[in-house]
Amino acid sequence: GRMEGFRNFCNKLWNAARYVLMNTEGFDHTCEYRYSLADQWIRSKLQTAVVDTTKNLEQYRFDHAAQTLYDFVWNEYCDWYLELSKPVLWDDSAPSELRQGTLKTLLEVLETILRLMHPLTPFITEEIWQNVTPRLGLQGDTIMLAQWPAPDSDAVNVDAEAEMEWLKTIIVAIRTIRNEANIPPGDSLDIVLGNTVDTDLERIQRHKPSLEKLAKVSSIRAIQSDEDQMPVLSALAGTIEVMVPMAGVVDFAKELERLEKELTRLGGEQTRLTGKLSNEKFTARAPEHVVEAERAKLAEVTTAISSVQAQKTNLELLR
Repeated sequence: GRMEGFRNFCNKLWNAARYVLMNTEGFDHTCEYRYSLADQWIRSKLQTAVVDTTKNLEQYRFDHAAQTLYDFVWNEYCDWYLELSKPVLWDDSAPSELRQGTLKTLLEVLETILRLMHPLTPFITEEIWQNVTPRLGLQGDTIMLAQWPAPDSDAVNVDAEAEMEWLKTIIVAIRTIRNEANIPPGDSLDIVLGNTVDTDLERIQRHKPSLEKLAKVSSIRAIQSDEDQMPVLSALAGTIEVMVPMAGVVDFAKELERLEKELTRLGGEQTRLTGKLSNEKFTARAPEHVVEAERAKLAEVTTAISSVQAQKTNLELLR
């Protein structure tokens, strides 16, 4: 399992490098640039990764170093920053300096990642590094002789990190609503936020382009104090309630029918697993890890039944 996971990680890194190289073909490292909020955020998070990886390697905790890089590369750089770069790169009206700042950040953060990862994954990092460095105007025969990354305290930006964490929690909440209500990812949604403060209202305006692109949002606003309560799908983003008005989004009859079918399927699976685990011959003769795996499946199915039943009950109340 772990080998397969790290193989997938290497594939993730390779595909991220392809995305970066494809989008930076015309990059000129001498051009003027300006960093977006997302650029400042990933540069700030990179400093933490540099400090932690260096400390772990110095203490011979190669496992911790690998986990630090895995989390940063997969969760921060690939899953979030690459997506956050698209609204800038794909917007023809974006200022040239802002576009250059994003291209510069894509390359420089990737190049630093490669140097950090090189002691652990030497071959793939060497191959990618040879293609990345010329675009940054860097000289060097091999990544093996490149200087080890040093943290840059000037790049640490607590405000940018807080701002992007806010955006991420809102996007995750919207995606949770889509997933739980089975709303197609291509459908645009109107979003209403409850329990907001003035800072949230300012952030709504700042992050509209990213929300439109990454969460497929057609509009987003804060609920008014005198506004009548409407049937909504909701999820929490910290203390903020993220709501999607159900009108025109959910077909109640069709969704209830889907949930009923899902309950029937899960109920059958629960009965099968319960019967299997009640069979003394199975529990006595099967290897312990197999029995534990079946018990884990039963727990997952039981949790799923509770979740689907709650969704069904909520829909019936809102009809």
